[in-house]
Amino acid sequence: MLHKIRYSMGKRDSQYFLAGIVELDDAFFGAPTEGEKRGRGTEKTKVLAGLSLSQQGHPLYLKMKVVEDLKGSTLNNFALGAISPGTIVSTE
Repeated sequence: MLHKIRYSMGKRDSQYFLAGIVELDDAFFGAPTEGEKRGRGTEKTKVLAGLSLSQQGHPLYLKMKVVEDLKGSTLNNFALGAISPGTIVSTE
């Protein structure tokens, strides 16, 4: 049953684009490694996240993707695949 739920959620996720006001950011997931680098130099899993907001600033939809690196081309590919044209993007 869990497999069917995950499959359905993944299929639905590919059918819509983020629009309106979108906040775009990167994140790192994983357990802390003592004595290792932090931030962009870490060995943790790198994730890009885009959050669509309502006019009142309330969250509507979220898209996340695990990526190999955080280069500009990777960010651009994520944005083209997840955000509709003409959207206001904030990266604060």
